[in-house]
Amino acid sequence: MVFNMPELIVCSRCGFIFYEGNDLLPPETVAKRYNYRCPRCLAVLKIKPLNMKIAPMRNRR
Repeated sequence: MVFNMPELIVCSRCGFIFYEGNDLLPPETVAKRYNYRCPRCLAVLKIKPLNMKIAPMRNRR
């Protein structure tokens, strides 16, 4: 049995949503997409130590 757990990756500084979806993406891939900077607050995205929050998405209604 395979469970599909949605993923949410946000900036730990301002809450900007980098990724929201059903496919699990590594933080490195998401950070590269944004040139290692948050487009909203311009925080530098670090992979180690991680300064992006990764959590399962909750059902949004």
